Amino acid sequence: MSSLNMTFIEAHRLFAQIMPQCEGEEPNVIRRNILPQSIGELWRSEDEEEWSDALASYWRTASVRNNLEIEEAMEKLDREAIRRTDSEGWRAFLRLYFIWKFKNTYLQQRLADLESNEPDRLFRIKDLLFTSDPRNVRKVIERARYIRGLGPAGASGLLAVLFPKWFGTVDQFVVYSLLEIGTLPETPKLLRMNSVNLTNDEAVLLIDILRKKAAQLNELFHTDEWTPRKIDMILWTIRDGQRCGYNSGIDEAAQRLESIGGLLQGKTDYLFGVGKGHLPRRIQDIAEKHGARLINHTEPDGRRRHWFACENLGTPHDEQRAKAVLDEIKALEERETARLRPQSWQQPEYVLPESVRRAEERKSKEFRAKVEEVPQELQPLPNSLPLDTGGPPRRK
Repeated sequence: MSSLNMTFIEAHRLFAQIMPQCEGEEPNVIRRNILPQSIGELWRSEDEEEWSDALASYWRTASVRNNLEIEEAMEKLDREAIRRTDSEGWRAFLRLYFIWKFKNTYLQQRLADLESNEPDRLFRIKDLLFTSDPRNVRKVIERARYIRGLGPAGASGLLAVLFPKWFGTVDQFVVYSLLEIGTLPETPKLLRMNSVNLTNDEAVLLIDILRKKAAQLNELFHTDEWTPRKIDMILWTIRDGQRCGYNSGIDEAAQRLESIGGLLQGKTDYLFGVGKGHLPRRIQDIAEKHGARLINHTEPDGRRRHWFACENLGTPHDEQRAKAVLDEIKALEERETARLRPQSWQQPEYVLPESVRRAEERKSKEFRAKVEEVPQELQPLPNSLPLDTGGPPRRK
């Protein structure tokens, strides 16, 4: 049996005392088929059934169906029991959470980081999280990151399952989905994000977007059922090729996402080199040479942008590949600039005519001779000192 399976079994056994029984139950969601639509169309929709069906589509995604037991465990958490649990129960829950969040992203290293946390310190972090003011997103994110192994994305996921009314999971797939909407006022900031390495500030911005949308839906539908966590679940469906409310399959989803760069390739992407305008085919050739691809994207308002994407292999491979692409593009630009520059751009050296040169030299000699003729009254006195000695000589 693999170490991953052993880890899951151990975490599930230790956490069983605080996890409600899920066998034979399914999340309370409506499942129906509607015509396919984009996330942008859904975002502007005021149809409650469309939003409910979009939420139901989360449970039809491949990654969720393949891990249904742990998904339902996270959906049905007894949060009060977690708040009251002891140090061992808290660590067991965190193991389960790490498996859920990082299954395909360096899981063993993440679990090793988790185990390196000192038990008493880890338990105190739990108390900090449950006593924090959830309105202060930045502070709660920072406190969740006290747990070794959690960055902004991982910290937001932990807060989303513990406090779904206040937080949603924010990661690169949420960024991709929000970019597809295109009309958000935060779109310029989203384009500047390195979605695979979010900062605390960027996580705060993304959670704020989820909170605003949940509040808008609650006001629109006269309910309190919509939460940031449910909004992120809808955005997450893009990852597995789901059009909201419609199982369109990986190929169709990849075609839909081509407008923002074919970001759905079944693997995590590393993005770099965001800029204005579209770049030509030869730049794409340079990117492909280094295992990357050029994304030329047009906004709904007609603005053009570009960026590069490559498979996320982790540090330092991603940075090295990005540097290789950008360095070669810079070298191409320098060659093109030199080729297109007019040949006469360098000013030839100007040589004075011989007669003029001699006249100038004669005038220069006469001027120096006059300067060197110092009048007698300006000659230094015999006992004067150079200016840098600090003053006259002392009396002996």
